Amino acid sequence: MTWLFCDRIATKIDKNNGISMITHNFNTLDLLTSPVWIVSPFEEQLIYANSAARLLMQDLTFSQLRTGPYSVSSQKELPKYLSDLQNQHDIIEILTVQRKEEETALSCRLVLRKLTEAEPVIIFEGIEAPATLGLKASRSANYQRKKQGFYARFFLTNSAPMLLIDPSRDGQIVDANLAALNFYGYNHETMCQKHT
Repeated sequence: MTWLFCDRIATKIDKNNGISMITHNFNTLDLLTSPVWIVSPFEEQLIYANSAARLLMQDLTFSQLRTGPYSVSSQKELPKYLSDLQNQHDIIEILTVQRKEEETALSCRLVLRKLTEAEPVIIFEGIEAPATLGLKASRSANYQRKKQGFYARFFLTNSAPMLLIDPSRDGQIVDANLAALNFYGYNHETMCQKHT
């Protein structure tokens, strides 16, 4: 099964059953400044990318966006998201996109929709963070957990693996909670010598 793309209609060609049409007009998505990708989860094929998304893709395929150096996903295969998306769980993936001829990360919110009665699609909606794009981290003072009050208690009582990372020190880990130490298999001193 393959997908053909044009400005107005995505057409699915099934070699056995002929042509079936998706009658949705995706041109209105080009009015958005946020990048939007519509993806078939079973074939893991791009159905449509709006103009903002195409600008970020340049010559890359959607698969390359999901597997680039800055890409992060909890599931490698899109069908594994379907159950969580049907239950309206929040899922975020980070794609590697092109901005000003450089690779960079873009967070995307995933949403499940049905365009036809037969097949659902996953919509990847880019989440722009313009307020943080111009910020530059300054070097942190010597971090000491005991002096941090509420944050130290939150850090120590959270059962999720958490790392405190100093971006101005090339991503050096300055603290890790017990869950992270157990997850990565290092002691605290060794972990704090690592970089992300």
